[in-house]
Amino acid sequence: EDKINNLKQFANQLTAASDESVKETQNLQSKSQKHQASVAELAANTDRIQSIIGMGKGLIDSRKCADVETTADNRLQQNY
Repeated sequence: EDKINNLKQFANQLTAASDESVKETQNLQSKSQKHQASVAELAANTDRIQSIIGMGKGLIDSRKCADVETTADNRLQQNY
């Protein structure tokens, strides 16, 4: 009887593990799709992003940012 209970418990654990595996796979697919959409959106807006970065650098170079120019320049260097 212990063997039967152990077998049932093992079967239940196997079923639970397989359910989790399916959920994880679906979750990965969803995350991958969201990532691909984000990459596509960035690619579609590359020109706009570069333009904004250029404007920011222009403001820094012309010293129109006064006290925040160092912070802004550091952030631009770190991120782009």
